[in-house]
Parts: sequence; structure tokens; C-alpha cells
Amino acid sequence: MNRFEIAGLTVDMDPHMSMLKNRARHYANHKAGEADITIPYREEWYREKSKLHPTLTFEENEYVWSGEEFYLKLLLFRGFMLHASAVVYDGNAYLFSAPSGTGKSTHTSLWLQRYPGSYILNDDKPAIRLLDRKFYACGTPWTGKYDISRNELVPVAGLAFIERDEANRITTMSSHTALFKLLSQTVRPYDPRFMDKLLDLLDVFLTEVPIYYLGCNITMEAPETAYNAMKKR
Repeated sequence: MNRFEIAGLTVDMDPHMSMLKNRARHYANHKAGEADITIPYREEWYREKSKLHPTLTFEENEYVWSGEEFYLKLLLFRGFMLHASAVVYDGNAYLFSAPSGTGKSTHTSLWLQRYPGSYILNDDKPAIRLLDRKFYACGTPWTGKYDISRNELVPVAGLAFIERDEANRITTMSSHTALFKLLSQTVRPYDPRFMDKLLDLLDVFLTEVPIYYLGCNITMEAPETAYNAMKKR
């Protein structure tokens, strides 16, 4: 098995195909000792998944399902996956979540133009971990369509759920609404023990992290609207 450092955790896994190999190389680590998470190579499982999902290649199935296993086991370490694009500016991570195709990556790309020095931490599936009573966004090799990530842990300033709009506007979101939004954009375990861990973690997240609704277009006013509301004062 090869060793990696992902989201502050020691991970042993054995990538076989180039997609996972290439995206995991930034996370390679040779730390001694026992791994926190082990992801075995499951050839037969990936082949079965390829039959069930014929639009995905075997390589893509290895990539997707190894990520699914990592994010499930992440719950044992006070962490969860969020389907979001995470942009870093002024030392904080700003998270933008939405169903695929809404434009979260388009929105964070505007931040890169508007705010020099900003960068994408993970463009599709950052890990979110609770460490010392603070939530951190973490880069991982599982980044969606494009290989855009950094092997870093950055404090979370806020999360906004995006919808397309003609005008740019941002408002706070109630915890009740935010919980259902969060559950729709993360891995929902079938095992009740893991589901309990997820719900407990989200309960703390809703208390500690400001959550917003962002209606936005693709003008430079969009990142300004988001940043002015979400930045730490």
C-alpha cells in the first residue's frame, strides 16, 4: 500500500489507475506508524460498479468509489464531505455549495479574478473537519471533473448555498433549512452508526459556521457581494 496525508489523516491506499494516481500524488507521505484510514484496492467491486454505471469507465469507478470509502471513514474522525467549491482568501475558506451544474465553480473562478492571492482549495468535494472546536476545509484528491486541489487545512469562514439569479443578493439561512441543504450535498451513510455521527457533526457545524443563501449572476459584483457578507470581522 502507498501512504498519503489527506485532511490531516494518514491514509493507506493502493491506486491502480492513472486518474486516482495522478490526483493523489500531491498527498503522498512517508510517515511511519499505523494508518488512520485504509482504503483497499477492490477490483471486483469496481468492476461490478462499472456494470451498474456503464457511463463511467473502470478508472472513473476506482476514483469515485475510493473517494466514497474515504469520506465514509472520515466520519470516524469528526469530518464529512461537502459537495462544494472551496475558495481561500485572507487565510479563510469560503464554501459554495449547489447541485451539479448550478455554477459553484463558475462563482469561485470569479473570486480568483476579483481577489488576487485567492485560490481554490478543492473544487468539488472538500473534507470538512472539526479540530480544536474549529471547522477546517481540507483539500483531497477527490475533486470532481477537474484536478484542482491543495493539500491544506484552512479555517472555514462561512458556507453559502448558491442559486442563479439576475441580481446579486445574500441572506442568512435558518438552521432548519440549512440542515436539509447540507444533507442533500454530502454522503448519507446507510449504517445508522455513521449517520448518527454525521448528524451530530452537522449539529455543531450549524452552530459554529455562518450559513447563507446566495443568489448571483456572473458579474464581478457576485464575489464582492459574497465576500462582504461572509468575511470575518
